[in-house]
Amino acid sequence: MGWTYDFIMEKPVSFRVNGQKIAGVLHLPEGPGRRPAVVFLHGFGGNRMEAHRLFVKTARSLAEKNIASLRFDFRGSGESEGNFKDMSVSGEIQDAVAAVDFIQSQPAIDPKRLALLGLSLGAAVASCVTRRRPGIRSLALWSPLAQISRLFTLPTGFTQKQIRAWISDGQIGYHGESLGVQWLMDLAWHDALRDAALFKGRALIVQGGRDRATPMAQARLFKSRLGSGAQLRVIPGADHTFNSPEWEAEAILSTVKWLGKSL
Repeated sequence: MGWTYDFIMEKPVSFRVNGQKIAGVLHLPEGPGRRPAVVFLHGFGGNRMEAHRLFVKTARSLAEKNIASLRFDFRGSGESEGNFKDMSVSGEIQDAVAAVDFIQSQPAIDPKRLALLGLSLGAAVASCVTRRRPGIRSLALWSPLAQISRLFTLPTGFTQKQIRAWISDGQIGYHGESLGVQWLMDLAWHDALRDAALFKGRALIVQGGRDRATPMAQARLFKSRLGSGAQLRVIPGADHTFNSPEWEAEAILSTVKWLGKSL
C-alpha cells in the first residue's frame, strides 16, 4: 500500500533491528528496470523528514531523475520503535547498515548503484557505514560532523560541567528527550575520518558558510581524508540545515545533479 506523487510511488516500509521496527518511506520512480538509490541518514535528534521537510523535497527531486531513495527514522527517533535514551552511534550505524541491506534487497533497485546522504551526525554515520558495506558507490555529506567524539563539545554542545553531571547522573535532558550515558561513552569507538580515508568512491560535501553547529573545519577534515574523489561545495551565509529557500534550493539541486552523475 502506498501513494503516488506524479509518477513516483511513495511507499511506507519497515524493517527490524534487534526485534525493533524501523519506520521509513521508499521513494520509487515508476517504470521498468532497476534504478540507483540513495539512503538518507538524518541528524542527531532529527527524523526522516528533517528540518523544513528537507529530506522529503530531496527524495522527490531525486525520483524525478529516476533515482530511488529510502528515508527512515533511527530507532528512538521519529516513528521508529525504541527509546532515544537507549540509542548510541553504534546503534545508528547498525540501523543504517540494515537500511542498506533492505533497499539492496528490493527488486526494483540496482544494488551496485547505491549512495548515502547524511546530515550532520548522519554524515559521520554514513562514513562509518562505508567500511561495513564497501559496495557503497557515492557519499553526499551535508553539514558533516567529522569528529564524532566532539558531538557534545562543539559550539552548540554541552559544557564540561554539564558533561560531568551527565556521567554522574547517568542521563541528561536534551530538547525534551533524555540522553543515556552510553551516548557519551560510545563515541570514542567510532572514527568517521578513518573510515572516510578508506572509501574509494566519490563524495560531495555541502557546507553552510555560517554553520555554527558543525563549523567549516569539520567539512575540510572530511575533504582532506576523502582525497581527490571528494568535492566541497560551500553555500555562502547558509546555516546548519540551509534554512532559507535559496540555501535549500542550492543544497538540493547541486546534490541531485551530482548524484545523477556519480551513480
